[in-house]
Amino acid sequence: MSSEFAGKDVVGRINFTGGFPDSKDFAPSLVFLIAYTITLPVLCMRLIRKSSRSLMLLRPCIFVSIRFSALILRIIMSKRDYGLNEIIAELVLISIGYIFLIDPFIQCWKRNVEGNVPVSSRPHWLKPLRLALSVLLIACVIVTIAAGAVTSDAFKSSSWLNVVQGLRETSYILTLLILVFLASITILTHFYFKLPASRTLYILIPTCCLFIVGIYRIIHGHTNGSDKPIKSKTAFWVLQMLFEFIAYLFVIAVSLPEYFPLDRPSSPAGISPTSEHKPLHHDQTVPVVTEYPDTTVGYRV
Repeated sequence: MSSEFAGKDVVGRINFTGGFPDSKDFAPSLVFLIAYTITLPVLCMRLIRKSSRSLMLLRPCIFVSIRFSALILRIIMSKRDYGLNEIIAELVLISIGYIFLIDPFIQCWKRNVEGNVPVSSRPHWLKPLRLALSVLLIACVIVTIAAGAVTSDAFKSSSWLNVVQGLRETSYILTLLILVFLASITILTHFYFKLPASRTLYILIPTCCLFIVGIYRIIHGHTNGSDKPIKSKTAFWVLQMLFEFIAYLFVIAVSLPEYFPLDRPSSPAGISPTSEHKPLHHDQTVPVVTEYPDTTVGYRV
């Protein structure tokens, strides 16, 4: 068995979504690279404008950087020979990217509740839950990076191959569970607090797109045989790259801080309770009524 064949066998067992880059990857890689480039002015505008600038855009910026790197590397690999280092780099970049797209929608869900539910009725578990989900996403990123760090050892030892497979599958499953939970809690809070349908859909649609990506990655990893439809290039470019791009468009389509305002006053009418009965300052005087209406008008003596 040649070393090249053995290397391909190892990468196949690791679940290399998209397969080995070849000449067929050049055109779709270029198309998506152009598509992401076209969106850069919009993303930059969101970052520059004070009203739309937010930390929610930090992770989408990381995602775009990762996708640019993955697509450029894939274009290069489709046109020339490549080695183990390029394979590992592409594998990690493809695997880790879409995790950074999930957190903005977690924050949008939290802000959707905060912006439409008075403070007195707001659930106390809202912020801790959002924090827990974000921490789990960071854990997914760390696990994926750890899998990439030991991937080179998988080409030398079958035990390391099992470690890489276990780490990547853990990341895939945990990410998918986070997406399922996010969709479920979004629907539950929508009906319980009667939140605006448009904003709920704005969270659910990209979450479902990312859910499709997660399902594809797990099924791909448990499917044997390179001739299966799920292992095809078309499946990769549609079920992962396209649905990732759709979810990313939702991030930049609107100004997230304005579309999901952070807080709502505690008064149901949106008026501060203190506005109806403001205390008098020491230099203010109470007006004295000196004239009274004539109550005899309309009466005869």
